[in-house]
Amino acid sequence: EVVPNGTNFIMGDNYEVTIDSNGKATAKEKENVTPQELCKAIAPSEQQIWNQTNNAMESKVLGVQATASAMYAVGAVYSCDFGDGARTFYVLEEDGNNIKLIMNKNLGEIVAWCDANAKDPNNNSCNANGAKAYLASQTSGWTKLINVGGKIELPKGEDIANLINDDLWNDTTITKQEVPDWMRANLYKANVPLGYWTSTANSNKSSEAWLMFYLGYLHSYDFKSYSVVSGVRPVITISKFNMSL
Repeated sequence: EVVPNGTNFIMGDNYEVTIDSNGKATAKEKENVTPQELCKAIAPSEQQIWNQTNNAMESKVLGVQATASAMYAVGAVYSCDFGDGARTFYVLEEDGNNIKLIMNKNLGEIVAWCDANAKDPNNNSCNANGAKAYLASQTSGWTKLINVGGKIELPKGEDIANLINDDLWNDTTITKQEVPDWMRANLYKANVPLGYWTSTANSNKSSEAWLMFYLGYLHSYDFKSYSVVSGVRPVITISKFNMSL
C-alpha cells in the first residue's frame, strides 16, 4: 500500500518512496526497520541415528555451531519458531540473501507420496501431491514464515545430491553416496519413519520416487509400498534478515 505524505510516500513497512519534481519515484529502504527474528542459532544437540555397525539406534551430537564468521555454514543449527513453537533446523544452502534449512525430524505421521484420490495414484505423474498436501497441512500454522515471504517445500533429490557433490546421481541412478548424519537424524530401521520423501520422481520408473533412507543416502523406491514407512521433512527458505546468532 502506498500512502501519500507530501512528496514522500511510505510503501509497506520497509521502504520510503520519494517523488521528485519530474515525477520520478525513488525507493529507499528505511534504516530504522527492525527485522523480525524467526530463527536463532543454537548449539548442536544429541539426535537419534541408526548405527549400521552396531545394528542399533544411537545418540549423537549432530550439526555445527554457527559463528559470526560462519553464520550460514552447511549444517549450522538453528531454533526456529514460525507460529506454533520452536523447532530445530540445519542449514542446507546459502543463496544470496536467502538461506535454505531442513528440519531435524519428520513432521506428523507417515504419508503416501501420491494421494489415493489422484487420477492415477500408482503413477509418479501425481507429482508428490499426497506428500505435498500433507506437508501443507502440517505447516499451516507457520504464518510468521509466510508473512515474511518465506517458503516451505519438500526436499529435492538434486539439491541433496548437489550438497554432497554427488555428480553421478540423477533421477534414475542410485549412487548410495552418504549425506551428513544430521540429514538422516531420527530415522529408524525397526520403526517408522524409515525415511522422508523428496519431491523427485524416477523418470524411468513410473511407480518410483526418491526418498532419504535411514542409512543416509537417496534411494528410489516403489512409492506405494513405502508409503507405510515414510513421511515428510520440511525444507524452508528464509531471509538472512530473519536469522540471528
